[in-house]
Amino acid sequence: MEKSNLSSVKKESIRAIFNAVSSKEQITRSEIAAKTGLSLMTVGKVVDALIEREIFCQAKEIRPSSGRRAGLISLSAPNFFLIIDLSSHNFVLSAIDIGFRVIDRMMYEYNSDFYFEENLYIFLKNVNIYLRRRFDRNLCSGVGVSLPGAYNSADDRVNSARLPEINTVNIRESIHSVLNLPICLLEQDIKLAATSNITLVPDYQKKVISYLYIGESIDAATISQGQLLYGANFLAGQICALPMGSGTTVGKIIEESQNQEDIADVLVYIIRVLCCVIDPHEIIIECDRYKLSNGYLDMLTEQLSGHACFTNRSMPKISLNQGSIKHAHRGLVMKLRDMWVDSLN
Repeated sequence: MEKSNLSSVKKESIRAIFNAVSSKEQITRSEIAAKTGLSLMTVGKVVDALIEREIFCQAKEIRPSSGRRAGLISLSAPNFFLIIDLSSHNFVLSAIDIGFRVIDRMMYEYNSDFYFEENLYIFLKNVNIYLRRRFDRNLCSGVGVSLPGAYNSADDRVNSARLPEINTVNIRESIHSVLNLPICLLEQDIKLAATSNITLVPDYQKKVISYLYIGESIDAATISQGQLLYGANFLAGQICALPMGSGTTVGKIIEESQNQEDIADVLVYIIRVLCCVIDPHEIIIECDRYKLSNGYLDMLTEQLSGHACFTNRSMPKISLNQGSIKHAHRGLVMKLRDMWVDSLN
């Protein structure tokens, strides 16, 4: 039996309906229409087609009273995305389903006795074995790679100051030669994490929003009017190279810090630079290295308010965002899922 054709429905509408269903455990057609602003006819056509493809399923609403019961729509497809994280020496493979749940993970401990390329090859061979034993490859709907620097597709290389050993490796070629899976997307981790966080801000398409990630070092990214700023050489946001006097840099101070108090002055300095140069509406901070509290953010705001550049009106909103999935991985899955949904026609 031929499946329903969705070619007459805009891809943006299919994405919006898919995202509405994936955001809740169960949702009715009328709730999807209200959430997306689409007509019930469009919602019904897409929902029925995706039920037919076994991507959505439908159950009847349980109601104590009599009357017509609404159909409750939820995700049912067992499809997943593979995320290969090469943003640090300790490589990670994550399998994340279409509802953003981590279903499996494998970590690789870097062996300093081997060259980078040798470590990468061993990791990928382990991934191959792991996939054969634990997964149905036919259910893999996309493979994404998180990288420590800007990726240049023309020469299949990465430009990374954080992990310079990766710069001589043909990334896509190396992964594909071992896994024999199509690599859908390769992107810098900070850009992915920024996308994951910033797109959650209401009306982000109309704003300038900066994102700071504090891990082994510190990186930043900015979205302006819905678009990531890459720079002429795809290097925008490498604030770890900013000088801090006495021959040291922002990144070096972060690397050598022992606690969150050690980085307070650095964060104040970085936020001042961002405000003077970019003037963002909001700054989002994600920190994997320390557990930053709202009180810590209040302290940063208080220090900033004492600087001549800021008034209560010119101070950007500063927020903290932490989640159960590494945000670079969530950003990859967001993009991979959109690509997969677009292919459902």
